Amino acid sequence: MSYNQNINRMFIEYKVYRKMSDLKPFISRDELPSCQMIGKKKFVGKKAKIEAIYRLTGERLPEDYTTEQVNSYLTVELFNTSLWHKYRKIYNEVSNEKEIVIENYSYQYTLVVELANKSNPPLDEGKIIHFVMCELLGNPCEMYKGMKNPIISLRKDYDR
Repeated sequence: MSYNQNINRMFIEYKVYRKMSDLKPFISRDELPSCQMIGKKKFVGKKAKIEAIYRLTGERLPEDYTTEQVNSYLTVELFNTSLWHKYRKIYNEVSNEKEIVIENYSYQYTLVVELANKSNPPLDEGKIIHFVMCELLGNPCEMYKGMKNPIISLRKDYDR
């Protein structure tokens, strides 16, 4: 009598890529083009505050100012003044500005993920991706957002 152990298992294939700008792997169920244009925020955090101050006052704070120094400038020079409302409006505009960035992807391999419990309700794709990324980065985890890690094995396939 033979017993097929694969009855209650499921296999999912992910394409593993590397972004040229990042050492971490990037996974996708679909094939990706070698480059994509992506909208990215132009100014965030301290840089957005410095840009908003410049557009409002014409004064450019040094880029090497710490967040605390920028916040101190705002408190002393603009907060509780007639310019504060204008600053907040400009800051909101600046922090929402986007620029086009080209992301280059390099295909590495296809990762075949073997999961337990094929018969369970459909698995949450986002949680599965989290478990797979943890495994790829060498930090496997047992639980994530109430879900037990269903990964039985990972196999790299360089021929696909």
